[in-house]
Amino acid sequence: MSRLVIRYFVLLLLAVSTHPTLAQTVTLPQMVQSAKNSPLFRAELTPAQLKSRGLETIQLQKGIQLNVKQYLNNSRLKNTVKIRPLFKRNIQLRFLKAKPSYTEKIIQLSDRLIINRTVKIKLKPGACGMKKKPAAISDLCFRRKAGRVHGKVAKKLKEIRQKLRSAPPKRIVVRNVTVAQARRLSDTDLLGLLLYSEEREIQHVSILPLRVRLAKMGKPSGRFKVGGLGNFARPLPQPNLSRPILTGKDRFGNPGKMAQKRKVRRQSSREIWNSLSELGAWEFGMCLIELQRFTQGQGQRGPEWGDDWDNILRRALAAGTLSVFAVREWDEARPLLLRIKRGQKNCTTRTQQRVADEQRQRREQRENRAYNFEKRYFLTGRTVIRNIGDTYQYTFTQETWLTDSYYVRFSYNLGYEFGLRFPYSLKVKADPLQVRGSGNSATRNRRVSVTVAPVNADRQGRPVYQAVGLDQNFYRKGREFTFSFGAGCSFKASIPGPNVNLSCPSINFDTGKDFTPSLGSTRRNIGNLWVLGRDLQPQKLGIHGWVGGAYLDLGVAADMTNGRIGYRITPDANSQLSQLQNRYVWADSERPRRFTLSPRNINLSLGFKVDQPKYKFRIELIPQARINLNLDLGVYELNRNVGPIRFDSLSIGSQFEVDRHPGTTSYYNYKL
Repeated sequence: MSRLVIRYFVLLLLAVSTHPTLAQTVTLPQMVQSAKNSPLFRAELTPAQLKSRGLETIQLQKGIQLNVKQYLNNSRLKNTVKIRPLFKRNIQLRFLKAKPSYTEKIIQLSDRLIINRTVKIKLKPGACGMKKKPAAISDLCFRRKAGRVHGKVAKKLKEIRQKLRSAPPKRIVVRNVTVAQARRLSDTDLLGLLLYSEEREIQHVSILPLRVRLAKMGKPSGRFKVGGLGNFARPLPQPNLSRPILTGKDRFGNPGKMAQKRKVRRQSSREIWNSLSELGAWEFGMCLIELQRFTQGQGQRGPEWGDDWDNILRRALAAGTLSVFAVREWDEARPLLLRIKRGQKNCTTRTQQRVADEQRQRREQRENRAYNFEKRYFLTGRTVIRNIGDTYQYTFTQETWLTDSYYVRFSYNLGYEFGLRFPYSLKVKADPLQVRGSGNSATRNRRVSVTVAPVNADRQGRPVYQAVGLDQNFYRKGREFTFSFGAGCSFKASIPGPNVNLSCPSINFDTGKDFTPSLGSTRRNIGNLWVLGRDLQPQKLGIHGWVGGAYLDLGVAADMTNGRIGYRITPDANSQLSQLQNRYVWADSERPRRFTLSPRNINLSLGFKVDQPKYKFRIELIPQARINLNLDLGVYELNRNVGPIRFDSLSIGSQFEVDRHPGTTSYYNYKL
């Protein structure tokens, strides 16, 4: 996002059990007032008071901040594309009675913020009827179209005409139109009169929880727990997330997440002694080894062997084996053993000399060899999960003696997660061992270099996911940045006709984007990723009914920098590590990290382990929403596009660490 399983992160991997947090029967003023009456209430503030209250930036988790000031600046209703022009002088002079009024209040509860934004606009008479008007004005007006007044609306108009007949003829209905004049209007014109109020009001209320949930990254589980944000009487529930349990090994044989250990039966000391004592005698065993080597063309015949050994050898070759069981009677070997012991050169001496020579040869070959190991990979990841509630209401007619207020309202509850996955490669090289001096005072050192680099996996997860043993259910088309959400929404229209209350089915969706993670000061802009509610299949994110509806588009952008790759280097028991200040390394470039290994026992190999993969970064997450509202009354239609509106503002700082993705390689061993 982490899907920053960062879950919130992003995170990230869930589904939705969503229902609107704001009941359709509760008006926005009632909802705002219930927040003020909450036992969790702390204060009501203006944006200018945030700094004095220490609320411009709120620490949600270590390394994760909610930038309240930045969020308010980017979600300010008066700054949206369709409302900003209304504050320009030239538009006000032509189309408005006065400059629009704007209020913005923040209600602080102990565990969430409620932001209440309201714009009030007063149109000049006839403003909507002007042929040439800017989009900002057109968006406030109904459009006349061909057709007939909808039957349900016509029924309501009959009730309104009944009121008109009983009202005084000179009473003003709206603007300068009297009751007597309104009685003579057709249904179409009467409907137009009721819809064209001069005062319009737009209200946008958001609920921001002051917490974030983090989870290990995994596949989308299809369940987002969304809801309860609008219940101000009780605190938000504590997160209860389970981590996926995975087993398995990667193609290098290294364990993934706690691969089940085999039960190995250990022999007792007596069993070990008995198995060794089957050789009968040390010398006989040593000679048997030399005989085996001789038959394989790897040794020379010793002068102490004699005819008895030739007989043993012939029987062994005829039987197709050469072992202690080739000697049928131990008494046959006893005189032979005595003669070997009396010899000037016995099998033990020969074996010891041979072993020493072979050991020296292997050591020299090992010391003279340079190593260039196959490239290997680690996969880190985290998910950040958040719940958000938003309500947008456009009131196009204020309440009068004749009618209720008419408005269209769209509410949505969103549980979303950003999954952030950061694969990186690991390349290890080692120079030939350097020997300085001779004899016991000689020093031996081997220079080793470790190079790491971020990786962008393809849609099949190559080259990383198979290499680290990731379960294919978690591939998610190889995306490094995943965006999952679960959403529920409601639509209410108060119109000249029966009020409309609709709810959209809960919906889950998972998408994402490929990118190469940042390293060092390199900046990675993930770009804008949009999910269009109208185009989703099989279930759209929106509502449509006889009177119109609304659709919700969700988008996200992210800007990443200051990436750092982390890993730990641990020498084995025979190796001494030097020229590395800290065993845990943080790399901010692809430059090799060098260190030296020295052997404690020159006849044993050097070795070290690389484990505890991590990733640090700074990222700015910018989730956004667009709303398309449509109200169709047959002969009049209103289309209003809202946004894009920024519905959250998270900043993940450089101290935030993403650790190993569950079920993937946890370490690599290197032998030199």
